[in-house]
Amino acid sequence: MMLGFSRRFKLRHAAALLPIVAMVATAALIQSSEAASPSVVTARLVASYAPPGVGAYWRNILKTHSQVIVGDGIYNNTNVIQLTLWTYVGVNKWRNDGSYTASGGANGWGKTRQGDRKSPTGVYGLTDAGGYYPNPGTQLPYQYSPHLYSYVYHNVRVFSYVVSINYNHVVGTPPSSTRTPGPYSWGSQIWLHQRTGLVGTSLGCVGTTRVGMVRILRWLNPKSHPVILMAPHSTIVRAR
Repeated sequence: MMLGFSRRFKLRHAAALLPIVAMVATAALIQSSEAASPSVVTARLVASYAPPGVGAYWRNILKTHSQVIVGDGIYNNTNVIQLTLWTYVGVNKWRNDGSYTASGGANGWGKTRQGDRKSPTGVYGLTDAGGYYPNPGTQLPYQYSPHLYSYVYHNVRVFSYVVSINYNHVVGTPPSSTRTPGPYSWGSQIWLHQRTGLVGTSLGCVGTTRVGMVRILRWLNPKSHPVILMAPHSTIVRAR
């Protein structure tokens, strides 16, 4: 009689313990998974730092910027550029906010000096704006000056709206400033601005449509630390 009771007692308690055992096993599994997950999450975050189509070489450089304009010199040694606006919206997720054709320096890529008519290659901040017309709605500091941005070329007011590309540019100064953090001989006043016609060239700036410039200005958010990655296509897709 006592043996039967003892057996029933053990069976009842064993059955009662099953959920507890399952909970402990589940907790151990979760703990084990969490211990392994940081490397997985880190890998995913690192992978997500570069917008689609951008090579791994640029990931660490871009990881603190959630707005990136990719200026892809799609034909490498020409001045034809495809501008794409990317916003980082979560792990492994970038949103394409628009794409515009553009033109660069008449002599292609690799600016090293004033007057070489080349566009610089690399990642540059976008912090200061201005133009002939009033601020179209940008959050960047904006210098409105019909006098300073009055230049007209082939009947096009090319500086209707401009954004400084921070190549040899003092951050916090307007695009029209001639101050430079490095030697002036390296070149300066490299801007995003309106271009002439469907295809054009520049002294090193990047020219796109007026519609594109207004869109870019309204899109840029200083809190997102916006930058432009600009280079020949073979450099954009660089893996290491």
